[in-house]
Amino acid sequence: MANETCPNCKRKSLRYRVYTEDWICGRESCKKEFDKNFKEKPAEEKPPEGCFFDEFKNVYKQDIQVLEDSIIVTKTYFLEKGRDTLKGKYPKFKSEEYCAYPKHACCNSTIGKTRCEYMKYIISENSFGTGIWKCLFDKYKKGE
Repeated sequence: MANETCPNCKRKSLRYRVYTEDWICGRESCKKEFDKNFKEKPAEEKPPEGCFFDEFKNVYKQDIQVLEDSIIVTKTYFLEKGRDTLKGKYPKFKSEEYCAYPKHACCNSTIGKTRCEYMKYIISENSFGTGIWKCLFDKYKKGE
Protein backbone atom coordinates (compact mmCIF):
# COMPACT_ATOMS: atom_id res chain seq x y z
CA MET A 1 0.00 0.00 0.00
CA ALA A 2 1.46 3.34 -1.09
CA ASN A 3 1.77 6.21 1.33
CA GLU A 4 -1.17 8.59 1.51
CA THR A 5 -1.13 12.37 1.99
CA CYS A 6 -1.09 13.40 5.65
CA PRO A 7 -4.03 15.71 6.50
CA ASN A 8 -1.79 17.60 8.95
CA CYS A 9 1.52 18.24 7.14
CA LYS A 10 0.21 17.66 3.57
CA ARG A 11 3.15 15.34 2.70
CA LYS A 12 2.87 11.87 1.20
CA SER A 13 4.11 10.24 4.39
CA LEU A 14 0.99 8.68 5.89
CA ARG A 15 1.19 4.90 6.22
CA TYR A 16 -1.38 2.33 7.29
CA ARG A 17 -0.67 0.12 10.32
CA VAL A 18 -2.43 -3.23 10.03
CA TYR A 19 -1.85 -4.21 13.67
CA THR A 20 -3.60 -1.15 15.14
CA GLU A 21 -5.83 -0.53 12.09
CA ASP A 22 -4.96 3.15 11.89
CA TRP A 23 -2.70 5.61 10.04
CA ILE A 24 0.48 7.35 11.19
CA CYS A 25 2.53 10.09 9.58
CA GLY A 26 6.14 9.03 9.06
CA ARG A 27 7.60 12.55 9.15
CA GLU A 28 9.58 13.13 12.33
CA SER A 29 8.20 16.68 12.66
CA CYS A 30 4.56 15.48 12.42
CA LYS A 31 4.06 11.91 13.79
CA LYS A 32 0.27 12.46 13.99
CA GLU A 33 -2.02 9.42 14.24
CA PHE A 34 -5.33 9.10 12.40
CA ASP A 35 -8.23 6.66 12.48
CA LYS A 36 -9.54 4.68 9.48
CA ASN A 37 -11.38 7.78 8.21
CA PHE A 38 -8.26 10.01 8.35
CA LYS A 39 -9.53 11.90 11.41
CA GLU A 40 -6.86 12.73 14.00
CA LYS A 41 -7.00 10.57 17.11
CA PRO A 42 -7.61 12.37 20.40
CA ALA A 43 -4.80 12.15 22.99
CA GLU A 44 -6.73 9.68 25.18
CA GLU A 45 -6.89 7.23 22.26
CA LYS A 46 -3.11 7.12 21.91
CA PRO A 47 -0.96 4.81 24.03
CA PRO A 48 2.07 6.26 25.83
CA GLU A 49 5.31 6.55 23.84
CA GLY A 50 6.77 3.11 23.03
CA CYS A 51 3.60 1.28 24.13
CA PHE A 52 0.60 -0.29 22.41
CA PHE A 53 -3.07 -0.99 23.14
CA ASP A 54 -4.40 -4.54 23.10
CA GLU A 55 -7.92 -5.33 21.87
CA PHE A 56 -9.43 -4.23 25.21
CA LYS A 57 -7.45 -0.95 25.44
CA ASN A 58 -5.00 -2.31 28.02
CA VAL A 59 -1.57 -0.64 27.67
CA TYR A 60 1.51 -2.81 27.14
CA LYS A 61 5.03 -2.61 25.80
CA GLN A 62 6.67 -5.34 23.80
CA ASP A 63 10.32 -6.39 23.75
CA ILE A 64 11.67 -8.77 21.09
CA GLN A 65 14.93 -10.62 21.58
CA VAL A 66 16.35 -12.64 18.67
CA LEU A 67 18.67 -15.51 19.58
CA GLU A 68 20.40 -18.09 17.36
CA ASP A 69 17.63 -20.67 17.61
CA SER A 70 14.67 -18.76 19.02
CA ILE A 71 12.81 -15.47 19.25
CA ILE A 72 11.64 -14.28 22.67
CA VAL A 73 8.69 -11.87 22.74
CA THR A 74 7.97 -10.28 26.12
CA LYS A 75 4.83 -8.24 26.72
CA THR A 76 4.68 -6.07 29.84
CA TYR A 77 1.16 -4.88 30.73
CA PHE A 78 0.47 -1.75 32.79
CA LEU A 79 -2.54 -1.66 35.11
CA GLU A 80 -4.84 1.33 35.29
CA LYS A 81 -4.48 3.47 38.41
CA GLY A 82 -6.49 1.95 41.27
CA ARG A 83 -7.00 -1.41 39.48
CA ASP A 84 -5.46 -4.81 40.11
CA THR A 85 -6.57 -6.56 36.90
CA LEU A 86 -6.70 -5.82 33.18
CA LYS A 87 -9.83 -4.85 31.27
CA GLY A 88 -11.54 -7.72 29.47
CA LYS A 89 -14.07 -8.33 26.74
CA TYR A 90 -17.12 -7.56 28.88
CA PRO A 91 -17.72 -4.64 31.27
CA LYS A 92 -18.22 -5.21 34.98
CA PHE A 93 -21.67 -6.33 36.05
CA LYS A 94 -21.93 -4.05 39.07
CA SER A 95 -20.50 -0.69 40.08
CA GLU A 96 -17.58 -0.58 42.54
CA GLU A 97 -19.97 0.19 45.40
CA TYR A 98 -21.81 -3.14 44.96
CA CYS A 99 -18.90 -5.28 43.74
CA ALA A 100 -17.00 -7.87 45.80
CA TYR A 101 -13.73 -6.76 44.16
CA PRO A 102 -13.95 -3.04 43.35
CA LYS A 103 -10.32 -2.88 42.17
CA HIS A 104 -10.91 -5.44 39.42
CA ALA A 105 -11.36 -3.93 35.96
CA CYS A 106 -13.57 -6.82 34.78
CA CYS A 107 -15.46 -9.83 36.15
CA ASN A 108 -14.31 -12.34 33.55
CA SER A 109 -10.95 -14.08 33.34
CA THR A 110 -8.06 -12.06 31.90
CA ILE A 111 -4.29 -12.37 31.87
CA GLY A 112 -3.21 -13.17 35.43
CA LYS A 113 -6.74 -13.51 36.84
CA THR A 114 -9.51 -16.11 36.86
CA ARG A 115 -13.22 -15.39 36.61
CA CYS A 116 -14.84 -13.91 39.75
CA GLU A 117 -16.34 -16.63 41.96
CA TYR A 118 -19.64 -14.74 42.16
CA MET A 119 -20.24 -14.97 38.40
CA LYS A 120 -22.59 -17.83 37.53
CA TYR A 121 -24.00 -19.05 34.23
CA ILE A 122 -27.77 -19.32 34.70
CA ILE A 123 -29.73 -21.61 32.34
CA SER A 124 -33.50 -21.24 32.32
CA GLU A 125 -35.86 -24.21 31.82
CA ASN A 126 -36.98 -23.33 28.28
CA SER A 127 -33.64 -22.02 26.97
CA PHE A 128 -32.40 -25.26 25.31
CA GLY A 129 -29.01 -25.05 27.02
CA THR A 130 -28.31 -21.36 26.52
CA GLY A 131 -28.28 -18.92 29.40
CA ILE A 132 -26.86 -15.68 30.74
CA TRP A 133 -23.98 -14.70 33.03
CA LYS A 134 -25.06 -13.08 36.28
CA CYS A 135 -23.24 -11.68 39.32
CA LEU A 136 -24.64 -13.27 42.49
CA PHE A 137 -22.69 -11.12 44.97
CA ASP A 138 -24.84 -9.29 47.52
CA LYS A 139 -22.89 -6.87 49.68
CA TYR A 140 -25.56 -7.04 52.39
CA LYS A 141 -25.18 -10.85 52.73
CA LYS A 142 -21.37 -10.77 52.67
CA GLY A 143 -21.00 -11.17 56.44
CA GLU A 144 -23.32 -14.20 56.64
